[in-house]
Amino acid sequence: MYKRILVAVDGNPVSRSLDEAIMLAKAGNATLLLLNVSVIDPVLLWNEENWMVPGFTPGEGELIHSAEVLTKVQEKVQQAGVTSEIKQVEDAGQNLGVIIAEQAEVWEADLIVAGTHGRKGVDRLLMGSVAENIVRNATVPVLLIRGNQD
Repeated sequence: MYKRILVAVDGNPVSRSLDEAIMLAKAGNATLLLLNVSVIDPVLLWNEENWMVPGFTPGEGELIHSAEVLTKVQEKVQQAGVTSEIKQVEDAGQNLGVIIAEQAEVWEADLIVAGTHGRKGVDRLLMGSVAENIVRNATVPVLLIRGNQD
């Protein structure tokens, strides 16, 4: 049974992937790591010779929002009687799936639970698939939960 489950949290405290992770954690008396990755888009500047990235800092509003999301999600997990930890990572232009897989390895998770939008066609081509990149890079099992379809 899984004892350390990383859950990728994207801001939806009622997500199906969170519900599934809570159910698994309760069944196996596991601890959840609630991971939120704040996406920071770098700004490129031209300095008369080449492009440069001046260093980036996430907007204060975005970090506050991410912290609020993690707090709400952790409250839901605690109400379910599950032990959890929270972690917020700032993404400086890296692939989200790679970051999630790396954090699972650092935390020594034995399962990653993440949602997937199930994009197809041009949307998938343009947006990419975070879920696919988690699977490609993870060293532990990955449970993907399809999101609600509108």
